[in-house]
Amino acid sequence: MLQESGCSEIWTADNGPTGIHLYSKHLPDITFMDINMPGQNGHEILAKLRQQYPDIYVVMVTSEATKKNLDTAVANGAKGFIVKPFQVENIEKALKEFKRHRVLSAHAAT
Repeated sequence: MLQESGCSEIWTADNGPTGIHLYSKHLPDITFMDINMPGQNGHEILAKLRQQYPDIYVVMVTSEATKKNLDTAVANGAKGFIVKPFQVENIEKALKEFKRHRVLSAHAAT
């Protein structure tokens, strides 16, 4: 499904420091980040990444769909929020929204 949506490379990280390293090395167009990770949580990782990469496009993923998690994700600049267990349709919707965002950003830049 991801490759059909135009994703040519996919990386996974099981903790925050690895996620930061992979993001910095590969600079992916879109990142799906779990809020609950060992060491540092996804909110902390997103905040750190946004300091260096202000245009980062992150969709937060969590099994804890609380208002606090949603508010923190939005405050840190997350572009989407998916609740686990998620349906394939939710990933597809996030990818479509990303593509729409990219088109709008390209038009705004011209």
